[in-house]
Amino acid sequence: MVRIVSIEDLAGDVAGHVERAVRDGDTLVLTRAGAVVAELRPAPRASTLGDLPRILDNLPHLSPDDVEAFARDVQAAREEANRDRGRNRWEP
Repeated sequence: MVRIVSIEDLAGDVAGHVERAVRDGDTLVLTRAGAVVAELRPAPRASTLGDLPRILDNLPHLSPDDVEAFARDVQAAREEANRDRGRNRWEP
């Protein structure tokens, strides 16, 4: 949520405004004389290992056709790498 706060109001209760912003995930839009001068928002929370399942679930998934195409590409890359094995890449 976005909350508009004048710098004067912020100065009167900095700790309270920051605590509410962190707790509620709010962005504070700071104004001076009615004009927007800055935004204050909570820092992004660092991910933990416990977040990994959620992160993986939210990644895009390949279609079955894309999975097959990817497997073919990997196989082709392996075959190419095996053909070059032992070749001195510095020689023409």
